[in-house]
Amino acid sequence: MAQIRDYRKLAHDIICEVGGKENIVNATRCATRLRLVLKEEPEQAKEKVAAMAGVITVGCNRNPCGRGI
Repeated sequence: MAQIRDYRKLAHDIICEVGGKENIVNATRCATRLRLVLKEEPEQAKEKVAAMAGVITVGCNRNPCGRGI
């Protein structure tokens, strides 16, 4: 994993790749994870986010409330 120092840029890039803030239904975080529930999952979003410096892995958690990335 590449070291990341600019967390604002990383957050901005992730938001852009998942379809913008309009596509985010819910966002939660803890010390090590960011959890997003999306209205729609953009094509290739998981791969693009996973390739970003500072991202260790991207999982997908489908639930009745929406889609997670």
